[in-house]
Amino acid sequence: SAVTRSGVSGGHGRVDRDGPGIDVAPPMSRKPTRRLLVVMAAGVAVVLSGCGQGWQDEVPAAPVTDLLRTEQISAASQDSAGHRLAILLTAAHQERGEPYDWGADGPQVWDCSSFVRHAYAQVGIRMPRTARDQRAWMADGNGVRVEAGDEQPGDLVFWDDYRGPDEIGHVAMVWDPNRSSTIEARPPQTGFYAYDGAKDNNRFEIWRATELTGPLASG
Repeated sequence: SAVTRSGVSGGHGRVDRDGPGIDVAPPMSRKPTRRLLVVMAAGVAVVLSGCGQGWQDEVPAAPVTDLLRTEQISAASQDSAGHRLAILLTAAHQERGEPYDWGADGPQVWDCSSFVRHAYAQVGIRMPRTARDQRAWMADGNGVRVEAGDEQPGDLVFWDDYRGPDEIGHVAMVWDPNRSSTIEARPPQTGFYAYDGAKDNNRFEIWRATELTGPLASG
């Protein structure tokens, strides 16, 4: 039978084992691996990888300095919001090339939501651990919904994944909206990818953290 690659872990690669809302990560090996799950459905073996996206090649991406020269960003570059954005993008870029692993929480191996949480923590923004909870955190007064086409570098893109068509399962950070590119943790490693293909998903949302436009937080 055919074997296909599709993803499973949208951002946390975790399974609700102990009751609703309690996520338990699979055990982590000391050495980064490309964790696979093999399930049988109607006699067909399906290989599932973390973050629900399968293996993809990186896409070309502009350097941080070019992103900060865009008209929208340069207008804010003299205030704290522009400074925070520069720190956020630089922090994300520094993790490029680090391996992906299902349920990984850093500091040298990531899944999609731990990567986002780490980058935002560098500007004092504390987010929940999972992609689903990060989206809920945004909607609970900590973010504003952004229409497709109005996204900016640093915004977060959420879409449905292994949890099903009605559940958020993956998160990525917008890198260059002109190229619909992200920086994100997905198999096989953290890097630049495209989010065009997710726009037709049942759930596809873009959010901007309101704290990103405020003064730098301490601690």
